[in-house]
Amino acid sequence: MSLLVNGGFESGSPSPWTGGSVVGASDASWISPYEGEWMLRSGQPFSQQVTLPAGTKMGLSYAANSYDKHRVTRLRVDFDTGDPWIVDVAGIDDQWHVFQHEIPVPSGATTATLTVSPSNGYVRYDAFTLTPLS
Repeated sequence: MSLLVNGGFESGSPSPWTGGSVVGASDASWISPYEGEWMLRSGQPFSQQVTLPAGTKMGLSYAANSYDKHRVTRLRVDFDTGDPWIVDVAGIDDQWHVFQHEIPVPSGATTATLTVSPSNGYVRYDAFTLTPLS
């Protein structure tokens, strides 16, 4: 079960994410959501805070459509222990691609904030999940 709420933006709103705009397939006739009826379109950072269960790592998965290879997504997880995890993911093309990352959780961390920061233009996102790994 995902620790993120509204990871597919199916409420039609970004909440509880902060930032970004939720759009449907009518936003661009050639880009439908990866799954469901809605996706998030953003050129600015958006984030969500989660409470962490005990564990040593998490799995992050999401779908992104970056339009081209020049748009980069920075993923940053800030733990309440002060130890951030950061990775930059280059765009590929104007198709949906699923990205997966394994994130180590620092000892003693109880909360984390995932911040997604697109650069060089808008990127569409969908199907975010953040799950504890055994």
